Amino acid sequence: ILKEVFIKQFQNFHTRAEAVVEVIPGPLKPSLAFVHGQQWKRQRHTMNPSFTASKLKNMNIFISRCCNNLIQFIDKTSKAGKLIDAKKTFGAFALDVIAGTGFGFETNSLEDSGEKSVFLENAQAVVS
Repeated sequence: ILKEVFIKQFQNFHTRAEAVVEVIPGPLKPSLAFVHGQQWKRQRHTMNPSFTASKLKNMNIFISRCCNNLIQFIDKTSKAGKLIDAKKTFGAFALDVIAGTGFGFETNSLEDSGEKSVFLENAQAVVS
């Protein structure tokens, strides 16, 4: 039943509960998670080929590298006796995963080198 609903008939389940769009930043409002109806169907149809099993397997390299960076960062920070800002830490982790899987960039946003990358600055500008 799940395969039928989530894979074969997924295009028929585009009407979902409404999100609170007032709190969603402007550039994210037309994204797949927040649109409905025909616009949702069109976007999902366009994005669907990007998430085949083989492409997801290829993304594993980038995700594993980011997980290792996260583990090292948490280990180093905790050994130094410092507190970890969860929002900043996991935001940087997510950005690194997106940069690697979506754009092929090798970033390490967790390391605070004092200089922000152009990618990081633009990503923060989008969600601010």
